[in-house]
Amino acid sequence: MTALVGRKDKSMKKILIISLMALVLIADDANKAINPTEIIEVQKKAIEFINSDELIEEQINNFAKKLNIEFGIEDKKGRTFYQGKATVSVKPSNAQWGKWRTVAYQKAFYEAKSTFIQNELKIQTKESFENYSDDSDNAQTIPKSAYNTPNSAAAVIWEKVKKLVGAKLDKALEEYDIDPSEFKQAPEIKKKALFKNNYAQKILQKASGNLSGLMTIKSFESIDNKGFTTIGVIVMYNESLKDLAYDINHKREPFLTSKKGKSIDNIISNDKKELSNSFGIRLAFNQDGSPIIISYGQWSASYHGENEKRKRRAIKHAKEQATAKSKAQIANFLDSVAKWEASSITNAKDEENIEYNANDIEDTGASQTTTEMIDKHLSKMTTKSNVTIRGLSNYKTSLYKHKLGHNIVTVITIWTQKNAERAVNIRNYKPKHHTKKTIVKKQLVSENIQENSEGAGMELDF
Repeated sequence: MTALVGRKDKSMKKILIISLMALVLIADDANKAINPTEIIEVQKKAIEFINSDELIEEQINNFAKKLNIEFGIEDKKGRTFYQGKATVSVKPSNAQWGKWRTVAYQKAFYEAKSTFIQNELKIQTKESFENYSDDSDNAQTIPKSAYNTPNSAAAVIWEKVKKLVGAKLDKALEEYDIDPSEFKQAPEIKKKALFKNNYAQKILQKASGNLSGLMTIKSFESIDNKGFTTIGVIVMYNESLKDLAYDINHKREPFLTSKKGKSIDNIISNDKKELSNSFGIRLAFNQDGSPIIISYGQWSASYHGENEKRKRRAIKHAKEQATAKSKAQIANFLDSVAKWEASSITNAKDEENIEYNANDIEDTGASQTTTEMIDKHLSKMTTKSNVTIRGLSNYKTSLYKHKLGHNIVTVITIWTQKNAERAVNIRNYKPKHHTKKTIVKKQLVSENIQENSEGAGMELDF
C-alpha cells in the first residue's frame, strides 16, 4: 500500500512538472505572438496590393528567365524575343468584359509588333531653348503705344461708330428685358515679358516593315484583387519562321521540318481553361515532321440572361467571330505589313509677364508668374494583309466559363501541308466517268415528335 501511494506521488509530481513546462511554453509562444514588430510586418503584407500589370510582368520575367530569354537581343539560334502587355479596359461587371479581354491581347501583341518594326526607325527632332530677362529701369512700365488707341481720323470715327451702334444695341436689348452686360466682350489682355526660360521639344518617329514570321509563343493572364485583368504576350522572330511563312504563302512545301513530332491530338490540350488562356498562333510538328500552324481565336458570348434562344445565338455569334479571328491571325503571320508612327511634344514654360487691359490706358498691369508643363504623346500603328490560304481547317471549338463569370469561346484553326494538298486536289478535281444513276424519290412523312436519328452510313476505307 505504501509503495502504491509512493508511485501515485511520483506520478502527480511528473504531471505537475509537465504542466508547469507546458505553461512556460505557452507563455513563451504567447510572448512571441504578441511581438509588436511581427504584427506590424504581418499587417503590411496583408494590405500590400500588387496590381495586374506587376503580376503580368512577374509572369513574363519568370518565363523568360526559365528559357534564358533576353528581350530585343538576337540569341545564338538567331531568335529575337519581344514582349507586350495591355490591361482590359473594363471591370468584370461589364457584360462585354470577355470581348475587351480579347482586345487587350490584340493591344499587347501590337505593342510587341511596334517594338519589332522599330529595328529600322526614322526620327525627326526639333528643339528650342529661350532665355530672356528684362531688368531695365522701365521694365514695369507699359508704353502708351502698347494700348489699342486710335492713331488716325478714320480710326477715331470708327471707334465712335462702334460706340454708337453699341449704345443702340444695348437700348434694344433692354426693351426686351435682356441685360446688355451679358453680351459685352471681355477685355483684350496683353502681356509684356519680364522673364522667360522656356524649353520645347518635338520628336517624330516613323517605322514600317513586314511582320511575316512573327509569332506569339506564350500568352499570360493576371487578375488582381480589385478585379483588373492584364494580358501579356511573348513574341518570337527568326528567319526560319519567315521562310516558313514565305513557303506557305507561295504554295510551296515548307522547307522547315523536324525530326521530332507527334499527333495533333497530343499537341492541343483538352483543358478548357488552358485553351481560354491561349492567344495567337503556335508552331508544332506532326509525326512526319511536317509543320502545323495552330491559331487560337477568341471571343465572348456577352448575353448573361435566362433566355435559352438568345444564349445559343450569342454563343453562335461568338464562335463566328472567334473563327474569323483565328484565320486572320494565320493570314497576318504569312504576310502582313505595318506602319507605325509616334509624336512626342514637351514644352516647359517658366515665365514672368505683366498682364494689362489693352483697351484701358489707365490699367498699369499686374505681374504674373507662369510655370507650365506640356507633355503629349501620340502613337498609332496600322497593319494590312492580303493572302490566299489553302489548307485551313477548324480543328476544335471550346466554351469555357471564366472564373469571373464570362463565357469564353475559343476556336482553334490549323494549317497543315496535307490539308493544303487536299484543297488543291479538290480544286482541280476532274471526274473519271459519267455514269448516270437513277434516283428513287420517296415521300417524306413529317410528324410533330422529338427524336434522335442518324442518316445512312458509308464505308470509308476505299
